[in-house]
Order: sequence, then C-alpha cells, then structure tokens
Amino acid sequence: MRICRFTSGRSAPSWGIVENDLVFELTGDPYDSPLRGELVGALSDVSLLAPTVASKVVCAARNYRTDGHVQSDEPAFPVLFGKYPNSIIGPDAPIEIPTGASSVSFEGELAVIISRLATAVQHDDAKNYIAGYTCANDVTVSEWMSPEPQWLEAKSSDTLCPLGPWMETELDTDSVRIRTSVNGESRQDGTTAGLIFTAEQIVVHITKTMTLYPGDVILTGTPAGVGKMYGGDVVEVQITGLGTLRNPVICR
Repeated sequence: MRICRFTSGRSAPSWGIVENDLVFELTGDPYDSPLRGELVGALSDVSLLAPTVASKVVCAARNYRTDGHVQSDEPAFPVLFGKYPNSIIGPDAPIEIPTGASSVSFEGELAVIISRLATAVQHDDAKNYIAGYTCANDVTVSEWMSPEPQWLEAKSSDTLCPLGPWMETELDTDSVRIRTSVNGESRQDGTTAGLIFTAEQIVVHITKTMTLYPGDVILTGTPAGVGKMYGGDVVEVQITGLGTLRNPVICR
C-alpha cells in the first residue's frame, strides 16, 4: 500500500492512499492501520508532501560496504546522528543551499518510517515497528564538516532532508536498487545488499537508549558516489519499488 500526504487547492494537509495514479482518502491510523476511503481524484491534481510527520530523523553513517566485502574498519555498531523536523521537505519542494555555503552534497538513501511507540525493541519484533519505506536525500553542507565538524548545521539546516514521494508499506529490502541522478546524469547506483546494518538492526540499536515515536524516520545510509550539487540542479533519488523523489536545488 502506498500512503501519501498531500494538499489539494487551498486544503490543509491530508493523508491519502495512492492506487493506479489515483488518490483515495485515508481513514484510520496512517502508520499502523490505514484504510482506504473515498476517491479524492487524480494523483496529478494534488501536491505531495513528505509522507510522514516526524519528531526526529535518526541517520546511520558509514553503513555501506564499498565493494560488497567486509572491511577491517567497519563500525561494530550503527554510527548515528540526527536531523530535526525543520529539515524535512517533500517531493518537488526546493532544496535551499544555505547562505554562504558553496559545497553541498546529495546522499540518496532508503528511509524507514516508524509505526508505533518503540523502546527496547527486540530483533525478532523489529519489523512490527516499521510502518513502511520511502526515498530520502540526506543533503549535507560538506564544507561545514571540516576542519571543525558542525554536524547540526551541516545536516539539519532547513530543507536538507527531502522525503517521498510516498510511504510504501510492503518492500523486500534485502537488495533494492538505489540510484541518484543530477540533471538526469547517474551519480549513485547501489543496492541495499551493501548495508552493514539492516533497518531492523538499526531500530534495535536506537531503541536501546532512545524512544522512537510513530512517524519518526530512520535513514539507513548511502552507497558510494556522493557528490556535489548546485543551484539550478535537479536531484532525483530512485529506489526500486518506491518510485522517485525529485527536488530542484536553489540558492537561498
């Protein structure tokens, strides 16, 4: 099932279910018990928003093997950092390069959306805490990461976490393809088979010390090929089974 958030005309944001290029009202809990309601209209007639309302975004760093083989310097447990809700935008919304920044990078990623209150989750139960999956772009102001790393500003400035186009509730994440392109030119092309820690393992690790709430997001890491983007570019993150997240880039 594909679950979206959208606006239509001047309406307030609503939840919907996407089927065959049509949008239906969503009734029930969008994260845990979604039900299809009345027809809203064509998908082309609504504006899609980020497919979640999150209290936080937790991100895994250094979570891909570069050549598919175990490396001696791989982390022993997930290396985590965060983004704040102000950084979240939806499909087609502009990524704004912050004032004064000249080196900004794209990072296409598989995102996980949490379905229910999660604390001290056990591995065998972890899938039951995942509402679904979406495409993400972990935009980073790379020049602010050195010489003195400013993770908060570099990762969590406004508009630096595009998500979308919708949340897919059913996805086999063992080996889905993740491709990132800039202006139609392929820059990243990998699969989740290269993940060091799976989505379920990351959920277990996070909830040892931190409560996750319905709608919270986990970014699972990015494959090789991270690069720069500039004002005027269009960045697309495409994941098999999830669709394409497209965002233009502008200078603030």
